[in-house]
Amino acid sequence: MKAIIRCFAHGGQKCLENSMRSNPDVNDLLEKVIVGPNSLARNLKNSHKLAALLAKQIREEFEKIPEISNDILQSSNFAAQRWDSILQILRLVVVRLDPILKMLAQVAALESGDMMHWAIDMLKACIFPKKCQ
Repeated sequence: MKAIIRCFAHGGQKCLENSMRSNPDVNDLLEKVIVGPNSLARNLKNSHKLAALLAKQIREEFEKIPEISNDILQSSNFAAQRWDSILQILRLVVVRLDPILKMLAQVAALESGDMMHWAIDMLKACIFPKKCQ
């Protein structure tokens, strides 16, 4: 019975993902921010340096907004195939947009090579969506 319920849940998640991916603009945003191999979510999970830079920006913001905690970074376990991961990273991006943009700007300004180019691409995706370019 549990396996059947789980199968239906995965099927429902896939239907929701497919409907979101049917819009090219939403699909591009999902790829850049959440599910792509070089997405913000994946790079925050895989790079201790980026996670530390974002945590630093969040700590600075924490004094301004005490209701928001830092726990999401330590407990994050993003998986591109899970809908709850999409919701989790979107909540993080919405709540932490300013520190994320500051972290990306810092990486773009101070790093070189792939990290710099990745940060610039992320900033372009956040600031200048496809329709505006």
